[in-house]
Amino acid sequence: MVERLDKRDLLIVLITGGGSSLLCSSPDEMQDSILIIKNMSRMGAPIEELNIVRKHLSDLKGGGLARLAYPATVLSLIACDVCGEDLVDSHLSLVASGPTMFDKSSLKEVEKILGKYGLVSHNFNLRETPKEPMYFDKVKNILFACNQDALTPMMEKAHELGLASSLVSSTISGEARDILIPLISKVKKGEVLVMGGETVVNVKGNGVGGRNMEAVLGGLQYIKKNMDFEDDWLICSIASDGIDNTESAGALADFEIEKIVRQHNIDLSDFLKRNDSFTFFKGVGGLLYAEKTSFNVADLMFVMRV
Repeated sequence: MVERLDKRDLLIVLITGGGSSLLCSSPDEMQDSILIIKNMSRMGAPIEELNIVRKHLSDLKGGGLARLAYPATVLSLIACDVCGEDLVDSHLSLVASGPTMFDKSSLKEVEKILGKYGLVSHNFNLRETPKEPMYFDKVKNILFACNQDALTPMMEKAHELGLASSLVSSTISGEARDILIPLISKVKKGEVLVMGGETVVNVKGNGVGGRNMEAVLGGLQYIKKNMDFEDDWLICSIASDGIDNTESAGALADFEIEKIVRQHNIDLSDFLKRNDSFTFFKGVGGLLYAEKTSFNVADLMFVMRV
């Protein structure tokens, strides 16, 4: 259909997180993508590297859809799940691997990334993304939702409850199990610290979990070892699309769960070693479930003391 468009036509595209996995131009692309992304993800590759590689495996990603739609006018509405201060250019182009956005990356860059993770580039059907400016002259990309749009109502709710709230960042990244520790260390009584973004998990075990659950488990371990809160506290991390690699959307931990851990002498480090956060929270009652949303604006996190 897109290839039949002419200069009088208008193509309206809704682009959201998750498009990188769902948008495939051929069975060969699907097969290569599954193999490469599975291996890179298990080794903790950031989303930026994953999507750069995806663009060069596809005829649709990395501006490929814009090329196919040429010479039609293209209007893309983007819900951004990628972290970064520059949400106009480089980071927006990573959402769903940028099917209507000009791609600055090169095949040489892809080969370097693949080599970093022990993958040989000539085993895959790589191709260059469209670089001709004419394909993008009539393309308009508009950001209509991002992580901060979800964090702002969280802060407003905290104020309604009489708590001071602060937005730490909407662009955090890093190892999931460590990501909440800076917030835990500085949160004050009567305060909620809010942040969002997307972490990674360097999978070494064979457990069941997700990055949000692992973030909370890592935070709980830090509290158990290093903090002595005399008041009520709660830490939480949840996927904005309601899916944290499992049926759960994420997890929370509070002083009651810490009591269970201490009473039963539960070894949190063992669950972290096995990347088995889902099993842990299922056992102590910390799993969060949410209705699946239609798009993803990355993860939502907060640390609270009351």
